Amino acid sequence: MSWTSRGATKSCLSLILALSGVFATRLYAQSDAGELKVLVADSSGAVIPAAAVKLINTGTETSASQSTSSDGYAVFSPIRGGDYGLEVSHDGFKTVKVQGVTIDVNGKRFEKVVLQPSSKAETVEVTAEPAGFRLSS
Repeated sequence: MSWTSRGATKSCLSLILALSGVFATRLYAQSDAGELKVLVADSSGAVIPAAAVKLINTGTETSASQSTSSDGYAVFSPIRGGDYGLEVSHDGFKTVKVQGVTIDVNGKRFEKVVLQPSSKAETVEVTAEPAGFRLSS
C-alpha cells in the first residue's frame, strides 16, 4: 500500500467517525424523553432519604417507583414527555399526591415535595404549578 492510499484511508476513516458523531447527536436531540428530579424534604427543610416516590403517567396510568437517595433526591430519566402525577410517602409522614406535573420533550423539571409529620396514615393532594421550575438543557 502506498503512502497516498494510507492517507486516503485515514482521511476516509476520520470522515466516517466525524459523521457518526453528528448523526448520534441528532438522534439524541430528537428523543421524545425528558427528566424529572424530585427533592423530598420535611417542613423544616431537612431532606428525607428512603422516601417512596411513585411517578404516574396520567394518560396511560403506567407508573415507575424509586426511593430517594441519601441526599433526598429521586431522578426519573429518561421519561417520555407528557402529563404525570407524583405520590410521595414515608413512614411517620402524610402521603402527598402532586398532580399536573408536565414533562417536556428534552426538558428537565424539578419538583420539591414537602412531607408533613403524621401519627397516622394520611394523604395530602397538591396541584403543581403549570410552569413549575424547569431547568433548560
